[in-house]
Amino acid sequence: MGSISNSKIKIAFLPIVLFFFILPIPFFSETKVLPLGDLQKNGLELSGKNGDNKTLKLQTRNRSLGADLYLNFESGNPSDLKDSSGNYKVLMSSYLPDSENVFHSSRSARFSGKRTGIKIAHSNSGLLTSKDLTKEFYIGFSFLPGTVEKDATLISKRYETYGNSYGWDLKIANDRLKAGFYSFFETEEKRFLSLFLTSNTTLKKNQWNRVLLHFNPSEREIVLYLNGKESARGAIPANQNLTRIGFHPDDTTSFRIASSYYGWMENFSVFQGKPNPSSEDTSFPGQNFDPKTHTSESKFGTGFSPVYKSKYSSSFLDEVQLKAVLPTSSAMELYFRASPTPFTPGSETPTWIGVDLRKLENYKVDSLEPDTYRIPLKSSLKKFLGISENKEDLLPFRYYQWRIKLKSDPSGNRTPELKNISLTFRETDPPVRPLGLKVTENSVDDNGPSVCLNWKSNPERDVINGGGYFIHYGIHPDRMVGIVRGTFAESEGMPNKKNRPKHPASDYLDPITGLPPGKNTSHIQEYYNKLSTCIDNRIISLNSENLLEKNQLFLKKGTTYFFRISAYNKFYHFQTGKDQVSALSDPVEVYFLSE
Repeated sequence: MGSISNSKIKIAFLPIVLFFFILPIPFFSETKVLPLGDLQKNGLELSGKNGDNKTLKLQTRNRSLGADLYLNFESGNPSDLKDSSGNYKVLMSSYLPDSENVFHSSRSARFSGKRTGIKIAHSNSGLLTSKDLTKEFYIGFSFLPGTVEKDATLISKRYETYGNSYGWDLKIANDRLKAGFYSFFETEEKRFLSLFLTSNTTLKKNQWNRVLLHFNPSEREIVLYLNGKESARGAIPANQNLTRIGFHPDDTTSFRIASSYYGWMENFSVFQGKPNPSSEDTSFPGQNFDPKTHTSESKFGTGFSPVYKSKYSSSFLDEVQLKAVLPTSSAMELYFRASPTPFTPGSETPTWIGVDLRKLENYKVDSLEPDTYRIPLKSSLKKFLGISENKEDLLPFRYYQWRIKLKSDPSGNRTPELKNISLTFRETDPPVRPLGLKVTENSVDDNGPSVCLNWKSNPERDVINGGGYFIHYGIHPDRMVGIVRGTFAESEGMPNKKNRPKHPASDYLDPITGLPPGKNTSHIQEYYNKLSTCIDNRIISLNSENLLEKNQLFLKKGTTYFFRISAYNKFYHFQTGKDQVSALSDPVEVYFLSE
């Protein structure tokens, strides 16, 4: 009857013990904001006011790079205007700065007829005022016409002598651009020829316009482009033997900009070479096609983060959250890489894991914050690892890095924008401190001292399944100088390293589980409060063969020893996961008689 009663008690309490004590591994989600300011950027920039609300986007093209002349109206007093390239001297500058009516800049120049304008000093060496043009160059600027008079002059350099006019100008007449080149081409017979161009399209009403004037001396032609398209072309016939193209030899007058013009202007520039009208005015690098090689080219801006470190090892990627704007036909590429071991930001390994953002709208979050997305990373990890089954705990790591690539729309007008990004990953907490350690037996026989310890099982499932315990000992309760990582039955002799598995925690020895021989984790409830193991000098000697635990302290008679235990989970590794160990238990004391 007593046996039946005990059996019933076990059956009644087993489910309760399981429910209350065997816990899943303690994963805690950690969300880390990835600072955009940490990125090492190439072709990217952070825009916005100082603080945390900056936006990552493609770097706005430096429009002054390589210019022969460049006038930037974005800062400073109008009277202090200077040529950014340093090749020309500004004699006079008068305009009203305007930060409201702008195109590409943060501030434009507003002109109001003959009371305003800009004068550039004549330079014998400059392309803009050359008396003998041999190099190909172009003039470019953006303008927004205001009240257009009958004859509004945008740019001009004219010289009058003996009743003849020399030089050229660009005007607005009847909503069209007209360029006149007066006696600008000299022949062998000392005759001067003129050329006149009229735009075949009208100016955009109440919109910014972009004009390019291309001088090609080798072809004896001048081409006018308006808003990215050819608008007029003129050339001197081949039967005319030209000796010189340029201003009159005696002309030292200034080059005038907006001398009789009502409206706004931005980024007046002169560049050597041939323009690319379709992309010259774009803010960002677009897609280009080379007709000679029949190849296309796309340029990306890239950013690399430092290598970050999670609090604990065996972390697992979960999801990424973005606040981003992705214009039509632009692209944003996101990559992560992670490793249990340290690596440098520029190292070739570990391999990058791509996060597919091509269907970003599928991950949009209903939120008060617009343009917010949450992308689970599990499918990206499965694709990276080449697996199809639905596994958990993929790719444990402690060190991680991210990078991003941005590409504008094909025309180069719009850029993707990343406003913030955060990464959520699950962290693996170490086991809790073991409880209930006590000495159940200690003795001295012909083989020397030995001690048997008893303790309560740790509640974590991944300590019970795949983990174990370490025995720490020393001659002072606060200083453990020896550690027993594994055990091995005396009846089995010495462990054969050729046919035994090597455990991350116990090398070629059996992990210390606290269960009796022949019992496994399915019996844990029976032994939940009475796990045990015995330690003697044979076990200590076997553990001393582990390179990690050489020069162990052996047990001897007449000495007091203190023992403590720690628990580790299945993610423990002596190199990459040594933090997955609990704090030490309370110590217990053993004294071995001297005789």
